[in-house]
Amino acid sequence: MNTLTRSSRFALLCLLALACTGCISTGETIRVRGEVVGPSGQRVADAVVLASASKRGGTIIQPGEWQGPDATDESREAIVELPGDGTFVASANWSGTLTLSVRGYKIRRVDDLDTEFLVPNQSFFKSQDQVRLEVVKDE
Repeated sequence: MNTLTRSSRFALLCLLALACTGCISTGETIRVRGEVVGPSGQRVADAVVLASASKRGGTIIQPGEWQGPDATDESREAIVELPGDGTFVASANWSGTLTLSVRGYKIRRVDDLDTEFLVPNQSFFKSQDQVRLEVVKDE
């Protein structure tokens, strides 16, 4: 009976070590919270935020090295909560990228050189709070 307990402990220790080193993933959740605002800075209460999520396919052999990398992304389920006041919470489990867009709008982005771009969507690779999506009507 003592041998069974030792082997169970050893197996549990091995699984824990694999999870801690990144060889086994327990799942990654990306959660983005924020608000949708117009050019004047006022919240767009009727904004409909759309989300899609994906993760690059393949098997990680060791950090930075992939076996059989797949050039196409595997899609994941993404969920968006919209209370109706211009705020949102978007999330996806087992995801590497969470991409957000706003129906009927383009998102205004400004780079480091103060160049303005109007883009159809914005991607997030990790969880973030207080995201501000400034939108302009799509013509």
